[in-house]
Amino acid sequence: MGKYLTCVLLVSLAGCGGETGPVAVAPVPTATTVVVVGSASVATASATPSVLPAAKADTPGPPTSKAPELPDFLQARRAAAPPELAATRRLIDRQDWAAAQQELAPFFKKQTKNQQLHLLMHAQAMQGQIALGQRDAKATDTWYGRVVAHWDDPSKARKRVMSGDPATAQQRLGLALESMGEALFYFAEKKRLVADAIAFPVYRGDGSKKDVDQHVRTKIKTWMQSKQPAINAAENAYLAVVKLKPVAPPRWWLASGSRVGAMWAEYVYDFRSAPYPKQWDQPGPSHLGNPPIMWSEIRDNFFDSMVKASEVQMRKARRAYQMCAQYSLKFKLSNSFSKSCDRWLAANP
Repeated sequence: MGKYLTCVLLVSLAGCGGETGPVAVAPVPTATTVVVVGSASVATASATPSVLPAAKADTPGPPTSKAPELPDFLQARRAAAPPELAATRRLIDRQDWAAAQQELAPFFKKQTKNQQLHLLMHAQAMQGQIALGQRDAKATDTWYGRVVAHWDDPSKARKRVMSGDPATAQQRLGLALESMGEALFYFAEKKRLVADAIAFPVYRGDGSKKDVDQHVRTKIKTWMQSKQPAINAAENAYLAVVKLKPVAPPRWWLASGSRVGAMWAEYVYDFRSAPYPKQWDQPGPSHLGNPPIMWSEIRDNFFDSMVKASEVQMRKARRAYQMCAQYSLKFKLSNSFSKSCDRWLAANP
């Protein structure tokens, strides 16, 4: 039957069938971490009826930006600020960064070693937002890094937050966890942008089998070897949000989950968009096999093989979206992240 392009695409990962035998389709290597959170939208990889619709991620914001886009980053945040920081929150919501920084400055000047931890974390997270709005990446890293450092010992930090008036203990803990979730999400976003920047190589050749094989063996193979580790790294960073103890804040849980789903959905879409020789588009029987195999059969086998080879990633994306939708209902929380989960699930029943 000949070695289909699927075999070429996976040749560095597993062996393929012989010249007269069927192609041995090997699964694409996958991450060992399974995340049950997510979000994204959809597009179709091929008009061929036998091909399952591939997920095209609807990740908000330009993927090539060097830092998380501010409106996209802040839209996940809807927690009410405590009275001590309410004025700063209003200025941040208006994106008046200079005024917000001026309003917040006295808080840090008067803080002491006994500063209430939940307020300190919230103020530092606000300062991180201000630095992000001012496009000061170094300062943003510094402020969010300080937030994360408070939770190095979760039990100790929780005890410090909970000490005091028992009537408001849970509110204080919730505010601290909101700030922690925000900071972890920020650092995960940076890793996502690294993965997003590894773009799928666009094919611009003459469509001959030799030229397509060369493109797949070099550029697509390199893309696969770079893309998956980058997604894994970002996935693990988002997983830190989901695993936040004693409980992950719902809004940051959904936001983190949506990103994980979007990354894997985008990977599936790109993988299933791999080119094949243009000679496969001709009608009638091919010169392969005895009796000859139809060109349409070769195309269908190729598309089906690409779908099977990316089933693991597709399942990870689906699991993520399903859990995202379920948690959105459980916590009665709806935002652009949860809505993108719903859109993807509706397009991929």
